[in-house]
Amino acid sequence: MRALLRPILVILLLLAPSAPLPAQETVDLVDIRLALWGNALDDIESETERYGLTGAESAALRERLTGLLEDIGEATGALDSALRPLYHQRDALGPPPAEGEPPEAGNVAAERTRLDAVIARFEGRMKQADLLVTRAKDLETRLSAVAREERVTRLLQRGPFPLAGDTISRALPEFLRHWGSMAEAPGQWWTQLSPAQQQDALIYRVLLVLVLAVLVGLVLRRLLIRYFGRDPAIREPSYARRLTAASTEALANGLIPALIFGGILNRMRAADGLVTGLFADMLITFCEVMIFFVVVRAAARAGLAPYQPAWRLVEFVPENARTLARRITLLAGVFAFHVFMLGATTGLDVSLELESLFATIAVTIEAGLLIALMPARLWRIDETKASEPDGEEAAAPSASRFWTVLRFLVVAIAFAAVVAMLLGYGGLGFKLIRSLVLSGAVIGGLYLVRGLFREMIGGAMRSDFLQDKLALRHPTRNLFKFWARALLDLLIFLLAVVLLLLIWGVPVADLRVWVRDAVEGFQIGNVTISLGDIFAGLVVFTVAMLLTRLLQQVLNEKVLPQTSLDTGVRHSISAGLGYVGVALAAALAISAVGLDLSNLALIAGALSVGIGFGLQNVVNNFVSGLILLIERPIKVGDWIIASGHEGYVKRINVRATELETFQRASVIIPNSELISSSVINWTHKNKIGRVEVPVGVAYGTDVDLVIDTLMECLRADDRILNFPEPFVLFQGFGDSSLDFEARGYIGDVEWVVFISSDLRIRIARAFKEKGIEIPFPQRDLHLKDIDKLVGALNGPDPVDDDPDPASPAPRRRRPPRGARVEIGEAGDGDGGGDT
Repeated sequence: MRALLRPILVILLLLAPSAPLPAQETVDLVDIRLALWGNALDDIESETERYGLTGAESAALRERLTGLLEDIGEATGALDSALRPLYHQRDALGPPPAEGEPPEAGNVAAERTRLDAVIARFEGRMKQADLLVTRAKDLETRLSAVAREERVTRLLQRGPFPLAGDTISRALPEFLRHWGSMAEAPGQWWTQLSPAQQQDALIYRVLLVLVLAVLVGLVLRRLLIRYFGRDPAIREPSYARRLTAASTEALANGLIPALIFGGILNRMRAADGLVTGLFADMLITFCEVMIFFVVVRAAARAGLAPYQPAWRLVEFVPENARTLARRITLLAGVFAFHVFMLGATTGLDVSLELESLFATIAVTIEAGLLIALMPARLWRIDETKASEPDGEEAAAPSASRFWTVLRFLVVAIAFAAVVAMLLGYGGLGFKLIRSLVLSGAVIGGLYLVRGLFREMIGGAMRSDFLQDKLALRHPTRNLFKFWARALLDLLIFLLAVVLLLLIWGVPVADLRVWVRDAVEGFQIGNVTISLGDIFAGLVVFTVAMLLTRLLQQVLNEKVLPQTSLDTGVRHSISAGLGYVGVALAAALAISAVGLDLSNLALIAGALSVGIGFGLQNVVNNFVSGLILLIERPIKVGDWIIASGHEGYVKRINVRATELETFQRASVIIPNSELISSSVINWTHKNKIGRVEVPVGVAYGTDVDLVIDTLMECLRADDRILNFPEPFVLFQGFGDSSLDFEARGYIGDVEWVVFISSDLRIRIARAFKEKGIEIPFPQRDLHLKDIDKLVGALNGPDPVDDDPDPASPAPRRRRPPRGARVEIGEAGDGDGGGDT
């Protein structure tokens, strides 16, 4: 059939209008662009090899490389899009005839030759583009190394020794002189303005906007604190309430003032030329450092609540919370003043001696405050406070090994910063302290943001919309909450990593390259690993699994209950759908990741050996589970006896079947045992069962009376079916009784225990009314020489025959106290005798 269809398809392909092939002008344009990109890379390479390349120049060159890579990527994508239909057309022609086969038609051979030529031309351009990408990435690596070397050189540049006498004698007068210049800067700026500029309405508009912003901020702050802040009347607020209040306090006392200072900064930059000189540097730097200071101070007081212990997010000891808040605020203030002096004096001629001495003093104070924040006793939890039931309250970083190591590192880095400053390495010392302070601020801010969003997720899961409108059950909402919070923690972690890398000196260009390589893929041998493809595969797999579970839920709750299928068939359909969904999700995920299925086939072939040995039982159970679902010898809800256990089938999984016993214990039975061994299924085809009640009566009882009485008891129970009819069997002559058995069929075998119990009660009452005796078990015991035994026990006391004259009086052997032997006839019964 395939041999007949192939010529037809080829003829239709040739007769149909062919897809438009790329024009020669397009190919020439690609050649021109490739040549231009090659020349640009040559220029960048020559600049890279130039001695004395600065960090700014290397950053500019990397920006050029980034633009070139983007352009080359777009061109490569266009070429790939153009090649894809060409590949399809060539595949439609089929493989060329092998050696010894008859040649193909001339028009087919011509079309194949043309397609091969066009494909070869475009593949050549793609290889050239790939070569340019490789060159650009190599240049990026070299420029990154140049920038890194330049940063290290700058950090390790040594200045004057700060504690030297010459340094101090020169720095102190210069500091006083510059401080005076800064104090006079606002007045000098005003006097330098022309009368027209002094009367310019822009200044007054800026002041008016500033006053209005302050007033609006104060009103908004008061409203937020009144309605969402801490309420002293609440003695034991919940964690959600504390988190809301802390977020409100941080917003009102930190973000709103920061926005005001940011507005001032923005207006100053917009009014270009109005504020200039030293005063402009001072004002801009002051706004920047005040934004940092008010945010850090507000966040510390919001989280620690130094004077309201009931509202703390973490239950520190009250005195420790106040100490932490004071020291964090003081550290933020000292650091802000340090940065302000550095930024405000950029336009002044500051000597290296003054820079070294001032930086050493500031860094030493900042390092001391950082070390003062590290003692474990300050981070101790108040043991009298109970933790939140939801587990939202974070543990204090006091006892954990991680926090112990982290505190040690902070102390070591702060000490190293002071040592670097004392040795004259001002750049390195300030870099270390600056990175520590900013890292602490970032971690603290992200901690508050994480807590706020986690509580928002929890509140959303408790909303009436999800409970009533979407009808999501509590376990489902808990599952959504868990994964939403896990995703939030992942995002917070990634954001923290990026910010910390930037703080500690990793350039943005390097981060961009790392992200690009992770998304586009990197080579490990012959394997390309792309985090972007992996993430896409995970998303596709997750979505496919969610759709599968949703479809299963719809079938189980909406569709299958409306059918006449029994529970076992419904479960088989649902489980089969789940298996198909998992297989499709895995196939789609593999396709999204872009894995080569031929390599997977090789791996599967290698694993087949392991499957034949180590995984034999697993595969056996899996195949047995499929057989159980297809043949359905047992179904969910069946009452079975298997492997010595009796109960109901609750679930048939891939590897094992779950059986729930009557004692509510779960028994996990491998599927292979259910296939290879005998299984008793009480409800395989239907639920009709039989009640069997054995009963014994005394010898001499009227047999017909017994049978009639048992039949009356069977017919008196409405749950016993009339067809098949109940009956009574005379089973045999027992040791102590005549044995009968009453049997009757019931419609639901699951009630056999209760019906049997009721039937026994009815039989006992009927036998009592009619005088039918249910005998006790009886035994005949024959004793030899019974007379001698009685005489030995009840006769006269025997005396020793030959008493020793020297011995004491003869001793008589007496029977045990209370011993008595009687001889009588056996009581009633058929086997009487001496007892």
